[in-house]
Amino acid sequence: MRITSPRFVVKSRSQITRVDIPDLFNEYKEKLKEELSQIEDVAVSFDCWTDSSGKHEYLAFICHFVRREESDYRILEVIDVSSKSHTGKFLGEKMNEAIEFYSIKNKIRACIRDGAANARCASNQISEVNFDCFAHKLNLAAKCGTSVFPGIESVLQKLRKSCKAIRISSNLRRDWDEIFTNLNKPTLTLKKHIETRWTSLYEVLKRALKVREQLDLFLTDQDQLDGITDSEWKTCISVIELLEPLESAFSLVQSRDFSCSSIIPLCKVIISDLESKKKNASARAKIVEKLNIELKRYEEEDYLNLATLVDVRFKSGFVQSYWKEELLKLMLSTVDDIQETTETSESVFPEIHRGVSNFAITSIDD
Repeated sequence: MRITSPRFVVKSRSQITRVDIPDLFNEYKEKLKEELSQIEDVAVSFDCWTDSSGKHEYLAFICHFVRREESDYRILEVIDVSSKSHTGKFLGEKMNEAIEFYSIKNKIRACIRDGAANARCASNQISEVNFDCFAHKLNLAAKCGTSVFPGIESVLQKLRKSCKAIRISSNLRRDWDEIFTNLNKPTLTLKKHIETRWTSLYEVLKRALKVREQLDLFLTDQDQLDGITDSEWKTCISVIELLEPLESAFSLVQSRDFSCSSIIPLCKVIISDLESKKKNASARAKIVEKLNIELKRYEEEDYLNLATLVDVRFKSGFVQSYWKEELLKLMLSTVDDIQETTETSESVFPEIHRGVSNFAITSIDD
């Protein structure tokens, strides 16, 4: 820079990290606060994340809303919560600080979280309406079903070792690529299994089956890696068939356009689909059992039942007729509140009479 632009002063690292970035962050927060001031109703969600070393622990707090008939969201805070134990009280206090700053306390209509006890406690401090994340429940249901297959853990362990070996060894990676080249097929890699990712198991097994021929050829020349037996491949196929309906549901749930009004209908559709099939009956029964437990909890939420009822896609097809009466009561109560507010405002600001002008002819009939 001294040669190209001698007069230009390069900012120091401390200037950028201690001044510029904090100023930019504060500017963003103020703009976000102004943006949220124009939104009438919001929902919030949160989750805690910890890295593999356990040194970094963060709470992500997100705000969801509809604007111009499009669903949108904003990250309110990413809070460092490594200083104290993650009790519900502590998490609730941290989120309420953000809620107070953005002035959205009276705008929050619902809170979505996972099913942990501390998360439930924290969400109770934020909103009376709070319920479990449906995607998380689908993940738990999938685990219940796959636990029936005794050989699945062995298969995952073998795939995990093979995936790691190919990734870290350049020699093994060349051997792997060479097999695909000799078979005149595009090179595909094995996928890494991630426990916390909802669709990971399905994706790992599906990819393994897609490269089954190449993987078998590769493992025959590797003394340090165990081969996958025919019975284990059959287990993979069975698990894929079992998880297929759930995988489609995962895609829907993780979409930004997925609404809470779809939770009860989707849960019932998945249960019905699983019950209609006979293959892998014991595994399907485990998933159905878990989903029925969660469905019962969702059906206890007034908010979700009413949301489903007013959704034109479902109407009364997935909720009991009792909720029609409840919705009518709620609507009548809202009308009464509006009328009462209107009457109060008219008494405070009475109508101004225009005197003689009240009797003026405003139109003449032919």
